[in-house]
Formats: sequence, structure tokens, C-alpha cells
Amino acid sequence: MNIKEFKKNYDLATVLIIGLYTVFLYCQVTQGQFTQKVSSDSMEFSYGVSPLSSMSMYTASIIAIGIGLVRGFKTNIRYANYHSVLVLLSFVMFLWFVVDSSLNGLTAVLRSSSCNPTIYFLFWSMYISMNDKSWNTAVKLARILGPILLVWSLVQSFSFLSLFGGYIGNSPQILLLGNGICTMFVAMLGHKEKDSFWLVCLFICSIFCGIATAVIYGNRSWNIQCVLLVLIYVYKQSNRERFRISTIIITALIVYIIFRVISSNLTDSLDFLISRGFSDSRSWQYVEIYNQFSFFDLFFGKGTFGTYKSALYGDYGFIDNTTVMVWFHFGFIAVCCLLYLLLKAPIYLMLSSKSTKAMKITSYICILWFFAINGLSVFNTIIFDLRNVMMAFALGRCVKL
Repeated sequence: MNIKEFKKNYDLATVLIIGLYTVFLYCQVTQGQFTQKVSSDSMEFSYGVSPLSSMSMYTASIIAIGIGLVRGFKTNIRYANYHSVLVLLSFVMFLWFVVDSSLNGLTAVLRSSSCNPTIYFLFWSMYISMNDKSWNTAVKLARILGPILLVWSLVQSFSFLSLFGGYIGNSPQILLLGNGICTMFVAMLGHKEKDSFWLVCLFICSIFCGIATAVIYGNRSWNIQCVLLVLIYVYKQSNRERFRISTIIITALIVYIIFRVISSNLTDSLDFLISRGFSDSRSWQYVEIYNQFSFFDLFFGKGTFGTYKSALYGDYGFIDNTTVMVWFHFGFIAVCCLLYLLLKAPIYLMLSSKSTKAMKITSYICILWFFAINGLSVFNTIIFDLRNVMMAFALGRCVKL
């Protein structure tokens, strides 16, 4: 394919955004390192940070937000409500950025990761995928990157087990798993409703690489996300009897093989996952927060560096639920804007009698993302990275439908 054909078939800006975020992810994984926790046998992982990773992340983010802003201001009046909500959310986050930067320094705010208020400007990138060429480009790249990331996560998992053994929390495996699943969300939306036998096998096998990684680390939430994604894919392939039957048979066969392999070789991981069952690992954090603060205390938020007293962690600011975290740090107006952006279009498409199957499937994927950033995943929230720009693209497509 020459340059002229490439420009004709691919949107260069979308390729650049996804490519740079992929470089950022690669640097995080390959340049990071494991260290042993003090007074413990367990390991912890520090993501790789380098000039290349920082440059690729900031460049991709600036391009995504910039192009989204330009296209957003050129959009049809049909999207006026989303435009108004995004402007309000951006204004609130910009105010917090200015206040926190003046009090704590610009560098400290930019390095605050998931509590950085500028992260939410990334929602402007949803306007990029409203362009058909840009969306098709994202889907083509997702269909390549998704399986690679999930297979890589499983390879990293076995590598860690062979070197260190045991369970670890935040790690390159989980990072790759989260990015891989969200990329597969977008890839699935690009699949036809009558995929070939080999494409069905590739898609389902890729997802089960993610399930195997999640089982190894006793991760209930990503297992649930993977299973739901497979079910949505089977539903999408159910237009024709032959494909429905073949997809179900393939899925059942792969499930059996994966289960046999895991139960035979990873019994400790499987026992740990089963033992967790339906245990509650979230609500204690919400109880601690709302016992310390009233609605009016949190109406304006506590800012980027706001903390609460945690029985486990002392003064703590991270909350494993994006909705609660945005409310805690940036206030009631910000969280209302966020919920509108995340839920309005998906719920409307899901409930509307006029929605086609493709529309409903797009809404299901956006709902899965909402669950993923609100507790149905681990070490996963809205930050500048590949998974979130991919899901912003999916949200933009949902809004357009």
C-alpha cells in the first residue's frame, strides 16, 4: 500500500493518536520494574517512565483533545446538549486545574495520574469517531491491537509466575489486560454479523487469553467483563443459524479447554478466585468516605489532592470508582456532567424500540465501559491512555447513532 492509498483508507490523525498511545503503553510495560515490598514476600510494579513515554502520552492527548475540540465546534446542532455538557465539564476541570496548580505546582498536578483534572478533556475526542473514516481507522487498528495485547498479557502472566510465583496487584499483566479488553470492545463493534469461522476462533481465543490472565491473578471483575463481551459477540453473530450454532460450539469448546488447562496447572489461582466468590471488596471505601463528609462537604469537591482517612491506607485520595472519585475530588456538577456523557446515549439506544441490533450492541459496549470504570475492574479509571481514547471513540459512535 503506497502513501496515497494509505491516506485514502486511513485517517492519519487517528492512526497517530492510537500509535502514540500504543508507544506509551509499550514503554510502561517494558521500561517498568518489579521490586519487593518492604517486610513482605510480595512484589510490586513501577510503570516505566521515560522521555519517550511522556512525549508519546502528552502528544497523543493534545492531538486527540485538539482535533476533538475543532470537530466538536463544527458539529451539527443535533449534538448541542453534549456540546454544552462538555463545555461545562471542561470549565469546571479547568478551574480546578488552575486552582490546584497555583497551590501545589503545575508539575504536581500533571503527575497526579487519575486525579489530574485535565484528563476529562479527553471526552472531546468522542467527536473524532463521529467521522466515518476516523471510526473505521480505529476499528481496523483495534482488530490488530486487541488480540496482541491480550496474548501479551497472558505471556507476561506466565513470565511473572516462572520468575516470582504468587499473586500481584497492579502489574504489566493487568495493564495489558485492561487495555486489551477495551480495545477488543472497539474491535467487536467493527466485526460483521457474519464473521468467518477463523475470525470467530481468533476473537474468542483472544478473549479467553484475557480470561486466563484474570484467573491467574484472581481477578473477578475482568473475568466478568470478558464473559459478557463473548456473550455480546455471540449475540451479534446470531443473525444466521449456521453462525449462531458454530459460534456457540466454538465458545463451549474453548471454554472447556481453557478450564481444563487452568484447573490442571493453576489450581491455586482458581481456588483463590472461587474463594473470593461474591465477597464485597468495595463498599468499605464508600462507607469511610461518606462517614467523613456530607453532601454539602463534597458539593464543590476536595480538589486534585483531596484525601480522606482510610483505615487501611491513612490519608488516601484514590477511589476505585470513577463516579465517586470525580464527585469527591471535583464536585457534584462535574459528576453530573460525567454521568450524562457516559449514560445518556447508551441508555437511550438500549431502551429505544427503534434501535437496530448494531445500535443496541454499541450501547452494551458503552455500558460495559461504564461498569469497568466504576468498580467492575481493578486498577482501571479514566486516564490518558489507549483504552480510554478507544472507549471515547466508542462513546462518540454511540452518540452519533
